[in-house]
Amino acid sequence: MTHVDDVIICSNDQPEIDQLVLLLDTEFGIHDIPELRKFLGVEIIRSADSLLLRQTAYIMELAEEIGLEESP
Repeated sequence: MTHVDDVIICSNDQPEIDQLVLLLDTEFGIHDIPELRKFLGVEIIRSADSLLLRQTAYIMELAEEIGLEESP
């Protein structure tokens, strides 16, 4: 038995992605989340021509844990 928690499939070829997701679902019964917004603590922001990956929430949490304060 194989268990995979999370997988990201990226491509600019949507029909190819759809075909792969269908194959994986047929073989393994997957749950597809089409619009990825957060993955392993990384926030994902899309624009028409780019992806922005940021960890602002993680950085703020870490800063709070070690006693750093935001400057006014």
